[in-house]
Amino acid sequence: MDETIRTLQDRQEIADILHQYCRGMDLLDLDLLAGAFTEDGFLDIGPDPRLQTRGAGNIYEAMKRMKRFSRSSHHLSNIQIAFESADRARCTSYIMAWHETPDGHTGTMMGQYHDKLVRTPAGWRIAERQLRMSGNDAGFQTNVHKAERNQL
Repeated sequence: MDETIRTLQDRQEIADILHQYCRGMDLLDLDLLAGAFTEDGFLDIGPDPRLQTRGAGNIYEAMKRMKRFSRSSHHLSNIQIAFESADRARCTSYIMAWHETPDGHTGTMMGQYHDKLVRTPAGWRIAERQLRMSGNDAGFQTNVHKAERNQL
């Protein structure tokens, strides 16, 4: 396969797995969500140890906490992929996530996913994901890692 075509195909497959995670969150389809990770994948949402989970099965269990929301909407953009080798990549993407509880309270956060991805026999999967928050409204209360900026 031509290298350019392979790179374009890999980029699309990586974008698809990132979108799969968001879709799994919004549908509360934990098989879809956990399936975006390698078997030993690591999800790091915040500094609290309960927000750090290793292993696709454990991610499945940990993300059951999303049942506290009646609806959510995760919007992914600004996907930047850097290949470290034919089977490894790093990626930064931007996320805006809206959440609603059953009583109608809402919370929104904006941030970045910082991912390490690997090619597996099943395709590209997230090996490590860290969420870094750039901002939030008063309704979003989770202690997420803070995104850093260069200081002039």
